[in-house]
Amino acid sequence: MAVQERALLPPRTTGPEGWEYDSDMAVSERRKRLLAAFVVLSVLVVSLIALLLSRDEPQEAATPRTVSTPSAEAVPAPLTTAPAGVTWEDFQGVSLPTSRTDGPSRIDGPVHAGYSRTPTGALLAAAQIRVRALATPGVPDLLRVVDEQFAPGPGKAAYRELISTVTDTSPPPGGYTQYVGFRYLSYTPDLAVISLAARGGSGVLRASTATVRWLDGDWRLEKAADGQEPGQVLQDTAGYVPWSGVS
Repeated sequence: MAVQERALLPPRTTGPEGWEYDSDMAVSERRKRLLAAFVVLSVLVVSLIALLLSRDEPQEAATPRTVSTPSAEAVPAPLTTAPAGVTWEDFQGVSLPTSRTDGPSRIDGPVHAGYSRTPTGALLAAAQIRVRALATPGVPDLLRVVDEQFAPGPGKAAYRELISTVTDTSPPPGGYTQYVGFRYLSYTPDLAVISLAARGGSGVLRASTATVRWLDGDWRLEKAADGQEPGQVLQDTAGYVPWSGVS
């Protein structure tokens, strides 16, 4: 009996879940998967190398950001010339300065108040208040000037005590001194320190330092702790801005 020849075919194999596939096809599929995995791995390796190299490269310096800040409001400069628009009025024999624009703008009995928050306003307040706190007739009115136009503090209390015992507020023999000039020692919108030069009836020149502080919408005279006012005798008015209501 002749032996029948059988074709040599690859054995059939049962795959997962009962699927059948040829062994040659399985080998081919494995090769494709390995190739795909190799490609993915190669891409990952190249990316990692690029990342490592980029860390070693010098980085471009970051451009600093410029932050703009609003400029502070400019503070007016102290006066170096006599202020314009000032007229002079007599008070108890003393010529006092006044201005339609810088004060005093409010007059209530012995109180002459309401000054502009400017170097000119500070100068007018200093010149007016210090004289009215000395030469206002009658102790009650004199005390009212102090109470309403002095800055609170020990200086105000000390000055008030000094004048509370005054019995005669008439001008002294020869009269009060007259302003002849001023010189700013410092100025801010909150505090001004001004040296005021004045000439007495005997011709002696004196300089007194007046400090005014901006409080509650107006300039207030601020006295030293003992209630006095720093001053000195002058040989001349060099360094002072000429400023006077008398010739």
